[in-house]
Amino acid sequence: MNEKQVTEQLFNMLSSNLDTIEREKEMAKLLNDYCCHLVSQTIERLDDEMVGQMTSNGYKIDRKDERTVHFLFGSVTYIRRRYIDLANKLGFYPVDYHLGMFKHKKYSPLVMARVAELATKMPYRACEEAISILTPLKISFNTIRNLVLKTDKLISNYKEYHEQLEDEKTEQEELLSNKRKRKVPILYLEGDGLDLFMQDRNFPRKTLHRYLVHEGTQPITRSRNKCVNMYQSADFNRKTAYQDMFKYLRTNYDLTDTIIITNSDNGSGYTYNVFYELTLGCKNHEHFVDKYHVNEKLIQRMSFCKEMIPRAKRMIKRWDESERNAIIKEMLLIADNIKDDEQRQKALEDCYRLRGYLSRNWKFIKPIAERELGVNMNGIGVSESTHRPFSYRMKRQGRTWKKKGGNAIAHIISEKKNERFEDVFDFEWQLTLEKKELNEKAYERNIRAIVRTLLRLESEEAHEGVRKGRVPKEILNKLPDTGVVNYGCWNM
Repeated sequence: MNEKQVTEQLFNMLSSNLDTIEREKEMAKLLNDYCCHLVSQTIERLDDEMVGQMTSNGYKIDRKDERTVHFLFGSVTYIRRRYIDLANKLGFYPVDYHLGMFKHKKYSPLVMARVAELATKMPYRACEEAISILTPLKISFNTIRNLVLKTDKLISNYKEYHEQLEDEKTEQEELLSNKRKRKVPILYLEGDGLDLFMQDRNFPRKTLHRYLVHEGTQPITRSRNKCVNMYQSADFNRKTAYQDMFKYLRTNYDLTDTIIITNSDNGSGYTYNVFYELTLGCKNHEHFVDKYHVNEKLIQRMSFCKEMIPRAKRMIKRWDESERNAIIKEMLLIADNIKDDEQRQKALEDCYRLRGYLSRNWKFIKPIAERELGVNMNGIGVSESTHRPFSYRMKRQGRTWKKKGGNAIAHIISEKKNERFEDVFDFEWQLTLEKKELNEKAYERNIRAIVRTLLRLESEEAHEGVRKGRVPKEILNKLPDTGVVNYGCWNM
């Protein structure tokens, strides 16, 4: 197929009596096929041009193999050379490495990235349909699930790679890295959990734990703000999400002169002590109980005296302890005068619970205006709104999850929001890991070769061989005649 033939076929299609949609379908198929043909020829040409360089570097051509890779524009089949490293006898395909197509991968990095992104917006079966409608590829929902899990594994490897780089830094590199750390006057750190339904009879509900940090907000429209340099961490294992946030803060920020404002509902895993550990080394740490959750608690516990809720909210805003005690006393009087025994008991219990909640969290409810920090609160309380990308995909329509698949989707959403999702598919760091794996294989192969050599040397030592012997006739004559040959034991 050449350009002239393609042009001729396009002309015939345009001049045919096909309806508009069918004509465009045929044109799209022709152009996709031609594009794949051109890419295949180009890859093979690239492989041809590598021959001189590879052979001059001491590599030997082993054979030619065919491979099919699915790109976003279609499936490309090409033939490339396999080379052998004469030093360690390991084979590899240079053109595959150049394309970023490592072994056991059918789909290009861009296809993997786009499929994973699509999977964060809709169910896998809907992804399958969308891909088949908009691209020439046919990918089943099971394959989409596998690509999502592979992407999650890639995210994990990406993080481990950068952690390893941090660990291997020399003292001079460490000093240079510390100079590059961001120094900001204020950081906002929040944490919250999102309950999801699981495909597990023993644990039908599980909490997705989330932490996020940012440097404040800036307006993008009159009614919308955007968090500056926001980083999110999410996982079903709270310790995993916590450690990821801890490493991020230590790697990217110098907290010496930073005020850190933390905000949460003060539930399990999000208390002051947990955030205190995250903020070690900062100039000042101020913890708040989220205003939304405080108001929610007031509405929940004051359901029998709703007319007092506005007064309670004003008390919170003024942080008036005497007013707090007065409100609780009035609530107890109202509850005690309820005639129905069951309702009275519930109202009294709500009073005691609200009193305990307010006394436990009183110092964290204190408004920022009363703390004299000299900063505004524009950047606090964003954890609830940032739940949406997770809850819309993972909670709506009664969806249930397995831990592995749910974690994968949560990690992909987090990396997208952290604006480093495409960095995960970067070629350079993957090539570094691949080279390391090849070196390890070469080392193992050399060890095995040494062991085989030693075993061969041992086997070449002189030995007696098979020793021959026979039973004397005198002994055979003394054996009883049983009709069965008796192979008795004897000493030689």
